[in-house]
Amino acid sequence: MRGFGDLEGAIMERVWSEGRPLLVREIQQALEPGRAYNTVQTVTEILYRKGWLTREKDGRAYRYQATRTRDEYTGDLMGEALAASSDHAAAFRRFAERISPAEAEQLREALEQARRAGLLAYAALLLAAGAPTLARSAWPDRAPRLGIAAWLVLAASAIASLVLAGVALMVPTERVSGGIAWLLAACQMALRAQYAQPGGTALAVAGGVLAVTLTARIAWCTVATLGAAARAGQRHCHRLRLAGRHDTRLGALVIDHGDPAAYCVPGTRRPVVLTTGALRVLDDTQLAAVLAHERAHQSGRHHLLVGLAAVPAAAFPRVPAFRAARDQVARLTELAADDAAAARSPRLAVAEALLTLGGAPAGAGALGAGGSTAAARVRRLIAAPNPLGRAASAGGMLAVAALIAFPLVLLAAPAADAFSMGYCPEAAVAAQPGPATAHCAGMEC
Repeated sequence: MRGFGDLEGAIMERVWSEGRPLLVREIQQALEPGRAYNTVQTVTEILYRKGWLTREKDGRAYRYQATRTRDEYTGDLMGEALAASSDHAAAFRRFAERISPAEAEQLREALEQARRAGLLAYAALLLAAGAPTLARSAWPDRAPRLGIAAWLVLAASAIASLVLAGVALMVPTERVSGGIAWLLAACQMALRAQYAQPGGTALAVAGGVLAVTLTARIAWCTVATLGAAARAGQRHCHRLRLAGRHDTRLGALVIDHGDPAAYCVPGTRRPVVLTTGALRVLDDTQLAAVLAHERAHQSGRHHLLVGLAAVPAAAFPRVPAFRAARDQVARLTELAADDAAAARSPRLAVAEALLTLGGAPAGAGALGAGGSTAAARVRRLIAAPNPLGRAASAGGMLAVAALIAFPLVLLAAPAADAFSMGYCPEAAVAAQPGPATAHCAGMEC
């Protein structure tokens, strides 16, 4: 992109300043005397062909209007100039030396607005595109534990981005230097400066409502969901101890029931439960596979993972991404337990045990070897998919870490500046006479 020539620039300034479609005659009359109508018409038509102007018929003539704003044009020029520099940091420093304090404040606010918009856009991208893409991916079946982490982090990162966007709207970020007392004074001045601006209070209130509502809703649903699961597990475990008997050889609780079933009650010290029907139909190898499956649930704290995945879905049940996360984490915990059992027993023995148990239901809050996903899990065990390689697993772990780190880095960038540069808003300094003003006199204001 190149800058406009003299006449091109004058024509564009006239069009921008009017903000409405103009005839060539109206443009020509506003220019310096001596500009011929035909010359202005020719240059205006050139700007139209270059894409800077659009036109609409008005009788026998055309009315012209800008396709881009003056701010967009200026921003593009600045971006092009920066791209042409081999040292962006030096270019930024030179630019910072040339702008006034008021312009520096405007630049900071523009960066803040971009950061807030980035957090909201990131959350929307995760929920609208990230979750469906992950649900369609085949790799989580090859690495269930990594898939569980991806789903949990995706949901947590989306919620964190929305909360942090609310915090960014509510609390302005200022670069300061000095001690804690000066930091608090600068924060107070920044808040007053923001709330004194038109719309500043409304933005802060909206941000506070967003952050507080989301945080309170998630906290409430976390306590309610995990608490309900724990209480259900305790009640179920109490009834099992009354009705069942402990088998020291199997290390499991056996209850008299004709239907074959096997499951574990939430908690690392809670029992694995087997029915007499399961003991009757499973051979020793299959029984060992089932026990390994259930103990993998306990050692991996799969009950807690499933409960955490259910929290966003309980808090916001109309969000498809959160419902998908809940269902996928529940499915992947079963795959992870299947893999743990297959590491101790033959894969076919695990598959046969699942077929034998079929769709046997588990107790309240319990995870069972059977269930509605047993058929798909049997097919997976028979197909024996290759696990992800080390490089792919490492890349997946880095991607998962980046998901949760991105919103924190985006919001923490101004906080890092707080210890590298001195800054306070000029208007706020004028409103705060006294020692703080004297301290600010030596800063970059």
